[in-house]
Amino acid sequence: MKKLIQSNPACDVTIPDPYNERDRVLTAEEWARLYAEAAPHLKPILLVAYHLGQRYSEIVKLTWDRVDLKRGMIRLRAIDTKTKQPRQVPITPELTQVFRDLYKVRYPGQDRVFLRDGESIRSVQTAFERARKRAGIKDFPDTARPRI
Repeated sequence: MKKLIQSNPACDVTIPDPYNERDRVLTAEEWARLYAEAAPHLKPILLVAYHLGQRYSEIVKLTWDRVDLKRGMIRLRAIDTKTKQPRQVPITPELTQVFRDLYKVRYPGQDRVFLRDGESIRSVQTAFERARKRAGIKDFPDTARPRI
């Protein structure tokens, strides 16, 4: 005998908006303006976001022991990712040079790749917002994951 259910099990499911503003991607011209207006410490972070699509929180936590320039890979630990899953990300040739340049000017005793005045960067939100405003990009969504 079949039984009818008393309530809809999918009643709390929300359907994603197909016009979600978070899906907006910068045009090539907007990207060039954003990069040109970025503070010096933000530029390499933007390049990593642009080439690899990593979250800013993953980028600023990156340490030199996770960057393998010989194999052209970044190894992300589970603890450093939002999904709590480890993964390996291939590095583009342009980024390989960016990492080599950063390695040349690294601070002794500092294991983080991205620094500002020798200190770890905790957030790029303020620097990103300043660059975005100077670049005249008005409708870019506030998101932790770049879509540039």
